Parts: sequence; structure tokens; C-alpha cells
Amino acid sequence: MDLHQTLFLEVFFIASLQVKLWNMMSGFCFVTFNEHGCAVTGVVFTPSSQVLLSCSLDGTVRAFDLNRYRNFRTFTSPQAVQFSCLSVDSSGEVVCAGSLDTFEIFVWSVKTARLTEVLSGHEGPISGLVFSPSQPLLISGSWDKTVRLWNMFDSKVSWETLCVESDVSTVCVSPDGTQVAVASLDCRITFFDIRGGVEIGTVEGHRDLALGRKASDKITAKSMASSKYFTSLSYSADGKCVLAGGRSKRVCLYHVSQKKLGYVRPSVTAKLIFLVTRFHGGVGLYIHDSIKFKPLDKFSDPDFESLWVWLRPRRLPRGFPCLVAGTVYHPLLGVNNSGMLNHLTTTLTDIVGQYPGCGILMCGDFNQLSLSSVRSQFKLKHIIDKPARGDKILDLILTNLSHTYDENVVYYLPLFGLSDHNVVILRTKKRPSCAGPSSKLISRCDTHASRKAELGQFFSAVDWSILDSAPNNDDRSRQLCDTITAGLDAIMPAVKSEVHLNDPPWITPEFKTLIAKRQQAFMSGDLASFRHLRNTVNQEQKTLRERFFASKVEHLKNTKPSQWWGEVKCIAGMTHASAEEFMVSAFIGLAVLKIIDPDQFGALPKSSTALALTSMPHHWTHATDGMGSAVRVVLFDYRKAFDYIDHQLLTHKIYSLDIPRGVARWVVDFLVHRYQCVKLSADCFSEWGHVPAGVPQGTKLGPWLFLLMINDLRIHQVQTWKYVGDTTVAEIFLRNAVGEAQTAVKVVEYWSKAQKTQLNADKCKVMVIDYKRQKRHFTPLSVDGKELETVESARILEELVGDITSDMLYALSIQEFLHSGNMTEAGPIGLIDDKSDIDLTPTLPGVLKGDMSSRRLQPEIRVNSLQFSPTGQTWAAASSEGLVVYSLESHDLFDPFQLECNVTSERICQASSNKEHTKALILSLRLNEPELICQVMEAVQPCDIPLVTQSLKEPFIERLMQFIVVQLDESRHLHFYLLWCHYMLTVHGQKLKTLASGQSVMLRSLQKSLVRQQENLNKISSSNTYALTYITAFADMLKSNTATDRMLEKPSMLVNNGDKRLNENELQLPIKHKPL
Repeated sequence: MDLHQTLFLEVFFIASLQVKLWNMMSGFCFVTFNEHGCAVTGVVFTPSSQVLLSCSLDGTVRAFDLNRYRNFRTFTSPQAVQFSCLSVDSSGEVVCAGSLDTFEIFVWSVKTARLTEVLSGHEGPISGLVFSPSQPLLISGSWDKTVRLWNMFDSKVSWETLCVESDVSTVCVSPDGTQVAVASLDCRITFFDIRGGVEIGTVEGHRDLALGRKASDKITAKSMASSKYFTSLSYSADGKCVLAGGRSKRVCLYHVSQKKLGYVRPSVTAKLIFLVTRFHGGVGLYIHDSIKFKPLDKFSDPDFESLWVWLRPRRLPRGFPCLVAGTVYHPLLGVNNSGMLNHLTTTLTDIVGQYPGCGILMCGDFNQLSLSSVRSQFKLKHIIDKPARGDKILDLILTNLSHTYDENVVYYLPLFGLSDHNVVILRTKKRPSCAGPSSKLISRCDTHASRKAELGQFFSAVDWSILDSAPNNDDRSRQLCDTITAGLDAIMPAVKSEVHLNDPPWITPEFKTLIAKRQQAFMSGDLASFRHLRNTVNQEQKTLRERFFASKVEHLKNTKPSQWWGEVKCIAGMTHASAEEFMVSAFIGLAVLKIIDPDQFGALPKSSTALALTSMPHHWTHATDGMGSAVRVVLFDYRKAFDYIDHQLLTHKIYSLDIPRGVARWVVDFLVHRYQCVKLSADCFSEWGHVPAGVPQGTKLGPWLFLLMINDLRIHQVQTWKYVGDTTVAEIFLRNAVGEAQTAVKVVEYWSKAQKTQLNADKCKVMVIDYKRQKRHFTPLSVDGKELETVESARILEELVGDITSDMLYALSIQEFLHSGNMTEAGPIGLIDDKSDIDLTPTLPGVLKGDMSSRRLQPEIRVNSLQFSPTGQTWAAASSEGLVVYSLESHDLFDPFQLECNVTSERICQASSNKEHTKALILSLRLNEPELICQVMEAVQPCDIPLVTQSLKEPFIERLMQFIVVQLDESRHLHFYLLWCHYMLTVHGQKLKTLASGQSVMLRSLQKSLVRQQENLNKISSSNTYALTYITAFADMLKSNTATDRMLEKPSMLVNNGDKRLNENELQLPIKHKPL
């Protein structure tokens, strides 16, 4: 998952081979890419926000154009691999992907799509990739417990290796590029300083992710916590916080800059240590690229000094908590030997006392000083038998970890600084071999035969003198390119080549030639020819489009009459889905929201089914808290709720909405005159039958029409919840309202009969919630004379939760604490086996019920990916429950601007009614209530808008423009707010230009809204053009028909081979338009 730079797009990948783009303002998925042939494992936006990259287990990395929404480039590897992660550099020119099976990192050029590098070195699957934003470094994490830093331009070898204590699950780099966070399978987050390659802190996340256990689990909650770990990390925009999520429903936010990271353990990690003594300069310790140095003038005694550092390297033997490394300075032979020995003894004693059982590694030029007492006291051994200078052993390397370092592998480097001694490098012994990939697999995956020599031989054998015979430079360049291409194709043939046809179906070769001539005229500077060809191209484009769509409609009319009629009813130039989405977002949704019942949940903003799930148990338990009340819940179920909706009743309700007449007719045409058939085999179909009722399922218009149908159901006797689905209404009944229960049921029953829908009495249930020992007995309830069944548990919102029981416990939810009321003498009541072997369905790992192969299952809540927005105000999480977005920008937050006591809603309304529009607008912007601002703006007459905009001061210009951007997407008064936008940009355009850097998001949103409205109007205009063309052609056909007079005398005429009858007044086809 990744977030777009403009904060309005979000990408989300799912295991069903799809990549989806979501609009964060509307909450709708507007693009789905289906090109991948296997599960998608990673997505990322390029820094320019114009390209989306995704990797998959099918062995491809695909690039999608966010302007045309197409897959314009595919990156592949020389051999079939499974990609697990990907990353793109800050310039957007290099993309890298890590593999699961070959343990390699593949590097491509985005411009040429050529594979440039293959980075090898990891010994396990690649689990995370990220580029540093401040330097050319690629950071990779793997299951081999290492994090490698690769310099992408200097060397193919890893520049640095960082070690952790468990397998790496993901990596993340800070925005300034100085820090990297590494999550591992031991539920730790380790923070490293990239510049020094040292560890600066860790977070223990076991306690943060632990959630308890299920009743059916065989292990304790403490043991289950060991299986939790983080799988996704994300830094905030300022780098002060880290967001972490993984195998838990919890998302943790840790503070970095103040070291509030839960359990922080500061430390320094080093794999390779250089110990150096400087002659006449001081004493220093070199670790990686960091030097700790103390100059000579800082010595407490000029005859000797030492420098010590506490380390925790990767290959530290068991039993040693840490390693203390030091370098000793003793310049002259025989000078103050006793003081030197006392200094070493005192220092080592303090170290051993502070770090009991630690490892010691000491280096220095001791000038033949006898160290036998120090060696025996601290069990030190000299591990270098070779002289370091001349034929004398002056340098000593002493350690109590002699079995850790390989004495046979010693390297000598040139002199360092002012020192007259060689630098000695020690290597640790190789670890014992462990289970890993076989040698055959490594040789097959990691060893690639180079074909550069063969390619060089080919080019050396080419007779390049043929280039001299070319008549001009263009032919010479073409021959050179052909020769190089032939060599590459012969020696290094392309593994995979894909050609994407992006031309619209109406484009012809002559039209392409005309476009080429236009471009040539532009490049040559011939403006007159360019203008002429530009007009010719535009005119030819309109002509070709008209011919293509006219021929398409005519072809469908002759071959597929039913589909032809559907195309006529649809808005021309748009698909059925696009036309439906446009009608819902622009008209139907807004009209239904104006009259919606407050007890309705689902398919509405800020009123989801999850909110209904939360409010119902709360209301029920609150009702049973006092006065010993009991609650009786009735769960109604409709039989085929979407299929039994009567078209005549629904048509009457549609025409009563506050929508244009043409839109209402379009919705009615969408419902009525529908036919369907059943496919029996490959070439066998049933007869077409008329569909007299119901709403098409799987459409965006269906839920809104169902909401409109059920909106007039009112039950005043009891509390009601209504939500889209089979279980439609749920009421509660207190003890003192038992007599109203059957009345409420009759109200629902009579309403369903009046609406020609059917209640499913077999699935309607009654559940009594009573915490008294003596349960109350209620009068049975009945529907259509059939008594409703009283149950102990019922299923509510089946897609979200499991069964809810009469004691208000979710039977399948994970509980942090076991309920003592469920404990019996035989143990927890949930674990008592009272079922037969036939009905036994044990819960398997990863799900709350059943197993992963079931058609219906409830997976455990897992957070798969997290991402902060570029501003840090919003973050999104992709989980097993769906895509959730959290934001600090709450619309319900009261956030006034320059608020005073006299700024009230009453004063604003009074000023607006007195036609003091400027005063009312400024006061409403100060109060910052969107409803009041909208009311004040819509009270201004279009002729008064220029005067009002000229009177606005600078603090209110930005706020008003931000409100106009929102209204362009949400309001029906498009032309009205376009006038506001026009005059605001005309009067205050220069001021907005000076503030463009701080208002880039607002200006980009304004541009996006205007472009979207322009496209919608263009499609509607094309629709009207094609509809009028069809009507004209149809009229000409009627005039040329000799039987026209006889057909017009009849009340109706036959169309579409007898499948459908069209009245005379229906010949006036509605032209769909959106009022300005």
C-alpha cells in the first residue's frame, strides 16, 4: 500500500491479483489493474506521482501510467523468480525488486526497462527494500538476519552489513536518510544510524501486540504473544514517530526523537573492528567509518593512555554479554613501566566489574613490556605470532576470546596516519554450517555465465567500414543502430517482449500520418502550416469518432438488439458503470441523503454498519443496567430483499426525489424493461424472460434504491436499526413495554405487504437479554400466524462478526480476559464438547472459524501494510478487514478562526437576510461551520459575486478557496460555484500566486475538480450529440418506410423483433444533462 503525494489517491493491493486505486475524498475505488497473473506483494508511487509500480509472485514488475491508467512497461528477470518487495529511488529512474527464491535484488532502469544490475549477497529471501532519500544507498533486509546497505553507483558489493538477532520482516528509512528502522520476527524494532552503522536503540513490542487468547486455543496468552511481530513500518513526515503494525489488530505509534520507544536499550554494533595506535599523535579506535580519538594534549599522563569502547558484535560467543575493545598508548621503552601496569590493571578491573563476564580485545605498542601478571589475572592471550614491524614483536593483540578469531587469517594494511606500525585486521572464525539452500541451488541461482566476451567478439568481427558508404548522417546512424541491435538480439536475446496497443479503435493510418505532419510543422517552426494542420486534425478526430460510434450502434442494432437498446438507454460515450457512478454521485446519492431516516445504517457517510454493531449492544446493555429491565430483540429477515422490490412503487418514490426529470427517467429506464436468460451450456441458452421486479445486484445504484424503498418504514414504539442486507430491522423491548412488541411486529408486517415484499418467518428470530436468575416469560410473537423462534444466540452483520449470545459475548472474538461467568466445574463452557463428530469443525490457525479452504470464513485481524501521508496528517492501514484511513482532520471538529463573542450563527443569518453578504460571509468563515458558509454563499445573487469577492481580505481568501474546492465536488450548483471560482481567481489571482508554494494541495485539488467536471460535461455533450444523431436517423428510416402511416395509426409499434414495445410518446428519448 502507498499514498499519493497529493493526498487524494491511495493504492491498495490484494491477494486476488489486483491493484486498486482509491479516491480518499469520495472513498470509492475508481481504477483496478488486473494485469498480474499471481498475488501482488508490493506497490509504490514514483516521486513524480505519475507512475505506479507493483511487483508480484508471477515474476514481473509492472509500471502503470496514472494519466491513462494503463500498464505501459513490464520489467522481468532473466529467469523465473518470485518478487516479494520493491522500491524506487528518489529520482524515479531506478526500480529494484527483491526475490523470495533466488535471494537476489534485481535493478532496472525505468526509462529503458533494461536489467542493469543483479545484487547478490543475502543468504535468505528478501523481505524489505527501501532507498535512502538523501544519498545513493539501497537498504535491503532478509531472512538471514542481516540488513545490507548497497552503494548503487560505486560498487556491486554491499557497502555495509548490519546484523540483528532474528529474521528481518521489513525495513524503513527516515525522511532525512540518517536512520533506518528494522523489524524482526522476535517482535523488535531496531534503529540504526546509517552514517556510523551502529545501533542506537530497540523497541520490544511483545507487550504492545499481545491481545490475549481465544477460548479454543491450547496455549496461554503469554505463549501466544511470542508469535506476534511487526510486518510494516512507516516514518512520519518529520521523522519523529514510527508507525508499526503486523500480526495483531493493534497499530503502535512510537516516538523516536525523545527516545520514547517502549523498551529502549542503547548499544553499539560492529562486525569488523580496526584498532589503531598513532605515533606522536594520540590514541584512536576505528570502527567501520567512525573514529574515536583522544589527542596527546588531552592525556592525563604523557607516558601512557588508553581508550575503551563497549560493543555488541554479531558473532559474539555464548556466555559473553558484550565486548570491550581498547587501544593502549605507551611510546617509549622502559619509561614508567610500573605506572603503565597499574593503569592497565585498574582499567581492566573496572571494566570487568561494570560488565561481568564481558569479552576483552586490547591492542597497543607495549614496547616489550612484560604483561604476564595482567594476562594471568584476566586470562588474556596474544593471538598474533607474526612481527608487526621489522623482526620484533612490538604490537600485541590480547583477548580472552582467542577461540573466536582465526589466527591463520591475518591481514596487514599500510601505515595509518602518523603511526609507524602496520594496521592488523582480524577475522572471526566461520560459523558452523547450518541448514540452507543446497549447493546446486546456489550454483544455479547465483552463478550467471557472462556473455560480454561473446558480444565483444561479435563487434570486433563487424566490418565498420560500411558506415563510411552511407550517404548522410541519418543513414549512418540507422546502420549503426541496426548492427548493435542485431548483435544484442543474437548474443543477448530479450527474454520477454510485450507490445501494448494504446490507439483508440477509431484511429486510422491516415489520421496518424496527419498527426505526424502536424508535429513536423511544429518542429520546423512553420506556424501557419501548424495551425492549419491542427484544425484539420481536430475536425478529422470528431468525424472519425462520429463514424465509429454510428457504425457501432448500427452493428449492434442488426446483430444484438438487446445490447443495442441498452447502449441507447446508457449515456453515449460512457460505459454502463461510468454512467451509473456519475448518476449516483451527482444526483441519486445527494437526493436520498436529504430524506434518509436517522435510524438507517450502512451505505451512508459516517453511519456504517460497524457503527450499528457498536450502538446495538451498547443500547441493550445500558437498558439492562437499572431497574432490573430485560431486553427482547427481534431480528427481521426479508426473503430476497433486492429481488422483490416492486418497480411501480419504486418509480413513484424516484419521481418524488429532488432530482431533474431527465435523471429520474434514466433511473426508471435502468430498472424496467430488463430481460434475462440462463446459460445451460456452451451453446445452449434459455429463452429471454422479462424481469418484472427487483433491483440489479452488484451495481452502485442498487443499494441506494433499496435505501429509498425502505426509508418510509417507521416504528415509533421501539428503538430501530436499519441497515442494508437481509437482516434489515432490529428492535429492543424493555420489560415495561412488552405490550408494544406485537404491535411493532404488525407494523413491519403490514409495511412489507404494502411494499409487496415478503418477511421470511423461518429466519426471523427473537432473543431475550436478561441477567436475572429467574428468567421472564414473554408472550410469543408471530408473523403471518407463525410463531417466531426464541434463540440464545443470533448472527448479526454476518460479514463483520460472528454469533452474539444472550449474555452479550461474541462467541468467536479474541478475549483479552476470560469471563468468569463462563467457567464451570468442567472448565470453560466454550471448550465443553457437546457436538457430534459429524458437526465437528475445529478452528485452524489464521481464521476465527473453520479453515482457509472454506467458502465463507472469518480471517483473524492482521495489519498487512501501513503508510503515512506526505504531510503526516493522515495514515492508512491495509488489513484483513479492509482499507482504513485515520486522519487528524476531523470534519466534526469545531475549529473557528478569529472567534469573538459577537460571532454567532444568529448574527450571520441576520446579516445574510439583510443582504449584507460580505459581512455574513466573513463572519461565517470566522465561525468555520461548513453549513453556514454554504448557506451564506448560496444566498448571494450571481450579479453580486464580483462585489463580494473584491471586499474580501487576504486571511479569508485561502479559506474561501478551500471551501469552493470542496463544493465543486459535492454540490449540485456547479455553475454557481464556477462563478465564485472565476471571480476569486480574477480578483485575487496575484495574491494566490505569491502563496502558491503553501497552497499547492489546494490548487492541485482545484485543477483536478475542474478537469473532472469538464470531462463529465464533455461526455454529456457527446451523449446528446449521439442521441440526436440516432433520433434523426430513426426519423429518416420511418419516413422512407412505406408502412409508416399504417404503423402510426396503431397505439404502439413493434421494435426489436417483438421483444419490446415502444409507445409514441417514448420516441422522445430523454437527453441526459446536468443543469449548470
